[in-house]
Amino acid sequence: MSINLDEKLENSIIDSLFELGLNNKESKIYLALIRLGQVGATKICSMTNLHRQYVYQFLDTLEKKGLVQNILVKGRKKFTAKNPDILSKLLDEKKNIATKVIKEISLIAKVPVEQVVEVNQGEESYIISAFNLINKAKNNSEIFIISGNGDKFVKILDTRLNEYEKLRIDKKISIRYLGSEKQRGTLENSQRKLFSYRLLPGFFTDITHTVIFDDFITLDTFGMPATQTIIRNPAVSEGQKQFFESLWNLGK
Repeated sequence: MSINLDEKLENSIIDSLFELGLNNKESKIYLALIRLGQVGATKICSMTNLHRQYVYQFLDTLEKKGLVQNILVKGRKKFTAKNPDILSKLLDEKKNIATKVIKEISLIAKVPVEQVVEVNQGEESYIISAFNLINKAKNNSEIFIISGNGDKFVKILDTRLNEYEKLRIDKKISIRYLGSEKQRGTLENSQRKLFSYRLLPGFFTDITHTVIFDDFITLDTFGMPATQTIIRNPAVSEGQKQFFESLWNLGK
């Protein structure tokens, strides 16, 4: 007996399967097998309204992707869908492909060595970039932050802050943070590890923070939308570190 599937839910699942690399016909066939169990091609054709030629063609591609298997029953092929948990492997494959493509593109990219400027706009892009930067940061390194009017970093990362902090702590990356008196209460109650701070007199009104890494800096502007500008230049980074140290010595 097949399981009835709400049309809205079915379309939602098909859209998600598309994101994992399945085309529309593959998705329909896979969902049909999930609902029907072990069946022959005729029943799949009936449920999906697809021509037998397409059904066999895409059953073959689904088998190659590891989502479908077949057995012979009285000389006839019967098909069945594998456990949906196998879908996670498709995501791993996409990540592996992306990593390979990035490496290959890097070999041919004509990017100036002296300085590269990147811009990320919007909270989602900001979060992705934050994780990329901390992943690429060296173990046992230090990040210097000159804050503006309050630190919106914690607010933007929201539910992913603990994930970010775990990654940072695992890599033993410490933070030195320069803020203003307005942030005293928040910073005094901070539970962040490998995190030290000093406060400068006065109240900052700038919404842009400067974040200094080993060989690049970011200018994080927490406006609408949030915008991050990455300047990859070791000389700029070194100059900003010296400026930070001067301010750090003035802080309390």
